[in-house]
Amino acid sequence: MAIEKPLSLRSVNLNLIPILQALLREGGVSKAARVLGLSQPTVSVALAKLRAVLRDPLLVQVEGKWELTTRAQALVEPVETVCQSLEVICNPAPYDPRTAQGIITIALPDAAATVIAPPLVEALREHAPGLQLHFVDVWREFRVGQRSDEIQFLVSLPSVLAHARYGALRSARLWSDRMVTVVGSGSSRASTGDDSGDTYSVFFPGLDPIFGEGAEFVESYTTGLPITGRFQNCSVLAILAAESGVRIKVPYTFARKMQRYMPLTIVEHDLGDAEMDVHLAWSSI
Repeated sequence: MAIEKPLSLRSVNLNLIPILQALLREGGVSKAARVLGLSQPTVSVALAKLRAVLRDPLLVQVEGKWELTTRAQALVEPVETVCQSLEVICNPAPYDPRTAQGIITIALPDAAATVIAPPLVEALREHAPGLQLHFVDVWREFRVGQRSDEIQFLVSLPSVLAHARYGALRSARLWSDRMVTVVGSGSSRASTGDDSGDTYSVFFPGLDPIFGEGAEFVESYTTGLPITGRFQNCSVLAILAAESGVRIKVPYTFARKMQRYMPLTIVEHDLGDAEMDVHLAWSSI
């Protein structure tokens, strides 16, 4: 006696599954065709294919009526389960932030974090309370080798986002920024706008030679200045400006944010810097 080979899923046409479901539910070709919106001959052809694949008649006529075979009766529940699973695969539930759970990791410079973090935290509290935020320093992560698949979003300049470390990314501009000079409000330079003097500290957002570049740019800015600062943490510079009279150069959005908490004055004058576009990026995959 020959032993039949197990049925391979590759031999099953998935288009037959909904027809099988209707045949099992309705118990007849005509009724199944009406429910499916197909012609009776089309459903009959599908039934013939199903009989061949499943090696069972599935439907038989008894005293002029269609009845399910024992095998067909055993298939009713499994077929319903399969169809429900296919519906989920083909029509996933829409993303609902109110019920979402998980951790969102955002890599960004310190200056950008001071602008983005407060409103983002408030928005998540109201609209997505189940999500947790995890902020990492974009420059530190380059150094320690943070795996890019652990970071969902990046906030930085386009030149940084284009670096091969992060691979293919899609991005959208969040805002445009520029570098400004900031000084403590009690300093005599706050009202004069004078850019001379022997103390001047500069913030370089990401110009550490992380990518093997930028060192010459840093040197050109710092040559001849008695006091220079190359901090990744902008807050240090804001404190220096407020308490030590040191003039600092920082992004305008950060300067405006720090003015809420420290006695700082923004000295508006042309620093010779072009505007910077700050972008939000995410994986294109």
